[in-house]
Amino acid sequence: MNIEESMTSSADSPSRHPSIALLDELIRRPSVTPDDAGCQQVLAERLEKIGFTCEPMPFGDVTNLWARRGSSGPVLCFAGHTDVVPPGALEEWHTDPFEPVSRDCSASTTLSVPSRAGPSSSLVTSIARLPW
Repeated sequence: MNIEESMTSSADSPSRHPSIALLDELIRRPSVTPDDAGCQQVLAERLEKIGFTCEPMPFGDVTNLWARRGSSGPVLCFAGHTDVVPPGALEEWHTDPFEPVSRDCSASTTLSVPSRAGPSSSLVTSIARLPW
């Protein structure tokens, strides 16, 4: 199954690509600043399963996540965010902004991906595949 087919398979399908499944889970969380709606906890749980130590880093009203594997260098730092600005009037949206939508996957991959979810889901599922 290719990534496009995985995107259109049901959310509970065992053939669903892990990056797409995690992406869907993150998008479904209404993580409007400063509340990340549990996105960082989801990422921390995934990372801890593959040997990372995770700790919250509060800064004012928001909390960041620091995840580290091992205790020596080199260090790879991924700086991103899991919150978004308020979506505004929901009636002005074509679809629910916190519901993943895939369109025309056979022609092109046009999944609406906020920067909070796409890079995070790809990074976490890719790291899980590394030969630690």
